[in-house]
Amino acid sequence: MSVSVPVSQILLAELGRRGFSPDPLLTKLVGSRIGDRGKREFERLNLGPLPDNALHSVCAYHLGMGACLTEFLISSMALPFDFQREVASFGGIAHTIYAVFDRLLDSSQQVPDLFRKEKARAGETQPGAKQQLIVDLVQLYFRRL
Repeated sequence: MSVSVPVSQILLAELGRRGFSPDPLLTKLVGSRIGDRGKREFERLNLGPLPDNALHSVCAYHLGMGACLTEFLISSMALPFDFQREVASFGGIAHTIYAVFDRLLDSSQQVPDLFRKEKARAGETQPGAKQQLIVDLVQLYFRRL
Protein backbone atom coordinates (compact mmCIF):
# COMPACT_ATOMS: atom_id res chain seq x y z
CA MET A 1 0.00 0.00 0.00
CA SER A 2 1.45 3.36 -0.99
CA VAL A 3 1.11 6.50 1.10
CA SER A 4 0.26 9.72 -0.70
CA VAL A 5 2.50 12.65 0.30
CA PRO A 6 1.25 16.18 -0.45
CA VAL A 7 3.21 17.91 -3.19
CA SER A 8 3.87 20.84 -0.85
CA GLN A 9 5.78 18.55 1.54
CA ILE A 10 7.80 17.06 -1.32
CA LEU A 11 8.69 20.54 -2.60
CA LEU A 12 9.65 21.78 0.88
CA ALA A 13 11.86 18.72 1.44
CA GLU A 14 13.56 19.17 -1.95
CA LEU A 15 14.10 22.90 -1.36
CA GLY A 16 15.56 22.10 2.06
CA ARG A 17 18.02 19.60 0.56
CA ARG A 18 19.18 22.34 -1.82
CA GLY A 19 19.71 24.88 0.96
CA PHE A 20 16.48 26.86 0.62
CA SER A 21 14.66 26.91 3.92
CA PRO A 22 11.51 29.00 4.11
CA ASP A 23 11.29 31.26 7.14
CA PRO A 24 8.46 29.86 9.34
CA LEU A 25 7.21 33.34 10.24
CA LEU A 26 7.22 34.45 6.61
CA THR A 27 5.37 31.24 5.65
CA LYS A 28 2.67 32.03 8.23
CA LEU A 29 2.42 35.64 7.05
CA VAL A 30 2.03 34.59 3.41
CA GLY A 31 -0.56 31.97 4.38
CA SER A 32 -2.47 34.57 6.37
CA ARG A 33 -2.38 37.02 3.45
CA ILE A 34 -3.71 34.37 1.09
CA GLY A 35 -6.50 33.50 3.55
CA ASP A 36 -7.49 37.14 4.07
CA ARG A 37 -7.41 37.83 0.34
CA GLY A 38 -9.55 34.77 -0.33
CA LYS A 39 -12.18 35.80 2.21
CA ARG A 40 -12.35 39.31 0.73
CA GLU A 41 -12.56 37.95 -2.82
CA PHE A 42 -15.33 35.51 -1.84
CA GLU A 43 -17.36 38.33 -0.27
CA ARG A 44 -16.58 40.82 -3.07
CA LEU A 45 -17.63 38.37 -5.78
CA ASN A 46 -20.90 37.76 -3.91
CA LEU A 47 -20.80 34.00 -4.49
CA GLY A 48 -23.46 33.43 -1.85
CA PRO A 49 -23.62 30.51 0.54
CA LEU A 50 -22.09 27.20 -0.48
CA PRO A 51 -23.59 23.87 0.61
CA ASP A 52 -20.87 23.15 3.17
CA ASN A 53 -18.03 24.84 5.02
CA ALA A 54 -15.35 22.63 3.45
CA LEU A 55 -16.26 23.75 -0.08
CA HIS A 56 -16.48 27.37 1.12
CA SER A 57 -12.96 27.08 2.59
CA VAL A 58 -11.56 25.49 -0.58
CA CYS A 59 -13.13 28.20 -2.73
CA ALA A 60 -11.90 31.07 -0.53
CA TYR A 61 -8.38 29.60 -0.31
CA HIS A 62 -8.05 29.21 -4.07
CA LEU A 63 -9.54 32.64 -4.77
CA GLY A 64 -6.87 34.08 -2.47
CA MET A 65 -4.05 31.94 -3.85
CA GLY A 66 -4.89 32.76 -7.46
CA ALA A 67 -5.34 36.47 -6.77
CA CYS A 68 -2.01 36.66 -4.89
CA LEU A 69 -0.14 34.72 -7.58
CA THR A 70 -1.61 36.90 -10.32
CA GLU A 71 -0.85 40.03 -8.32
CA PHE A 72 2.77 38.91 -8.05
CA LEU A 73 3.01 38.08 -11.75
CA ILE A 74 1.70 41.47 -12.89
CA SER A 75 3.44 43.57 -10.22
CA SER A 76 6.16 44.81 -12.56
CA MET A 77 3.65 46.07 -15.12
CA ALA A 78 2.71 49.74 -15.09
CA LEU A 79 -1.02 49.28 -14.57
CA PRO A 80 -3.40 51.45 -12.56
CA PHE A 81 -4.04 50.02 -9.09
CA ASP A 82 -7.77 49.37 -9.67
CA PHE A 83 -7.01 47.52 -12.91
CA GLN A 84 -4.33 45.41 -11.17
CA ARG A 85 -6.91 44.49 -8.54
CA GLU A 86 -9.40 43.39 -11.21
CA VAL A 87 -6.80 41.37 -13.10
CA ALA A 88 -5.73 39.69 -9.85
CA SER A 89 -9.37 38.90 -9.12
CA PHE A 90 -9.71 37.25 -12.54
CA GLY A 91 -6.61 35.23 -11.75
CA GLY A 92 -8.25 34.11 -8.52
CA ILE A 93 -11.40 33.04 -10.32
CA ALA A 94 -9.46 31.15 -12.99
CA HIS A 95 -7.27 29.44 -10.38
CA THR A 96 -10.35 28.41 -8.39
CA ILE A 97 -12.10 26.99 -11.45
CA TYR A 98 -9.04 24.88 -12.21
CA ALA A 99 -8.48 23.77 -8.60
CA VAL A 100 -12.10 22.79 -7.91
CA PHE A 101 -12.36 21.01 -11.28
CA ASP A 102 -9.14 19.12 -10.48
CA ARG A 103 -10.54 18.04 -7.09
CA LEU A 104 -13.76 16.99 -8.78
CA LEU A 105 -11.87 14.83 -11.26
CA ASP A 106 -9.78 13.31 -8.46
CA SER A 107 -12.84 12.42 -6.38
CA SER A 108 -15.19 11.26 -9.14
CA GLN A 109 -12.61 9.59 -11.43
CA GLN A 110 -14.59 10.74 -14.46
CA VAL A 111 -15.12 13.87 -16.48
CA PRO A 112 -18.34 15.45 -15.19
CA ASP A 113 -21.09 16.90 -17.34
CA LEU A 114 -20.63 20.43 -16.03
CA PHE A 115 -23.07 22.22 -18.24
CA ARG A 116 -26.09 19.99 -17.84
CA LYS A 117 -29.43 21.70 -18.22
CA GLU A 118 -30.74 21.07 -14.72
CA LYS A 119 -29.11 22.71 -11.70
CA ALA A 120 -27.69 20.74 -8.78
CA ARG A 121 -30.52 19.73 -6.48
CA ALA A 122 -30.66 20.35 -2.75
CA GLY A 123 -29.15 17.42 -0.90
CA GLU A 124 -27.17 16.29 -3.96
CA THR A 125 -23.77 14.76 -3.35
CA GLN A 126 -20.60 16.85 -3.03
CA PRO A 127 -19.61 16.36 -6.69
CA GLY A 128 -22.88 18.06 -7.67
CA ALA A 129 -22.06 21.05 -5.46
CA LYS A 130 -18.55 21.26 -6.92
CA GLN A 131 -19.96 21.07 -10.45
CA GLN A 132 -22.37 23.89 -9.71
CA LEU A 133 -19.61 26.00 -8.18
CA ILE A 134 -17.47 25.55 -11.30
CA VAL A 135 -20.37 26.51 -13.57
CA ASP A 136 -21.13 29.57 -11.42
CA LEU A 137 -17.48 30.65 -11.47
CA VAL A 138 -17.19 30.19 -15.26
CA GLN A 139 -20.35 32.27 -15.76
CA LEU A 140 -19.06 34.94 -13.37
CA TYR A 141 -15.71 35.01 -15.17
CA PHE A 142 -17.31 35.65 -18.55
CA ARG A 143 -19.85 38.16 -17.20
CA ARG A 144 -17.03 40.20 -15.68
CA LEU A 145 -14.82 39.81 -18.74
